[in-house]
Amino acid sequence: MLTVNHLCVSYGPVAAVKDISLTVDQGRIVSLIGANGAGKSSIIRAISRLISSQGEILLGDTPIQGLPPEKLCSLGLATVPEGRHVFSQLTVEENLLLGAHASQKGRENLSQGLADIYTRFPRLKERKNQLAGTMSGGEQQMLALGRALISKPNTLLLDEPSMGLAPMLVSELFDTLLSLKKEGLAILLVEQNASKSLAISDYVYLLENGSCIMSGKPQIFDHNKAIKTAYLGA
Repeated sequence: MLTVNHLCVSYGPVAAVKDISLTVDQGRIVSLIGANGAGKSSIIRAISRLISSQGEILLGDTPIQGLPPEKLCSLGLATVPEGRHVFSQLTVEENLLLGAHASQKGRENLSQGLADIYTRFPRLKERKNQLAGTMSGGEQQMLALGRALISKPNTLLLDEPSMGLAPMLVSELFDTLLSLKKEGLAILLVEQNASKSLAISDYVYLLENGSCIMSGKPQIFDHNKAIKTAYLGA
């Protein structure tokens, strides 16, 4: 379970995230939607401890806001960053091994972890000896997700995972997220495809200029024509 209380992020004099609080329970998908610059990615980066922030961030009952980012995998938090950031000069399997070694659970269950990832993503098994940088964008996204999952997280952060993917691959990605939800993961999703996000989410926060202007179950957006027009193109 992920809990964020009164999170604030500033870049110099600019306040990018203003007093955001949210909760992601196990077996739930929570989405952050909003225009570019709304503060969505800053929230992910703050939770991942890649940028400084104020407020409280808890994994279960453990405060993590003072921890370095490399400690978070061992506490059950994994991130799939925007832009994938695979290690392009390493093979697919070497990328996965690095993900596994980021946590004790991953190290202890290395063989089974690889088998699980290859079962979930058969294409990665086919290309396990291929350099990650030579793969397509969709394959690299699979690898980035597999690298996160092999650490055996209970909480998963995803920042714009469908960016640049073909429609068929986007559908496959969201099917995978639904299966992970059924397996009990807590998932915080930042996604440019708001309609797809709403379709799989249990709860949604709508951000504008760093503030939450609306939150609730996805169905609340069906009754607000102005919001649908502005953010969903409906």
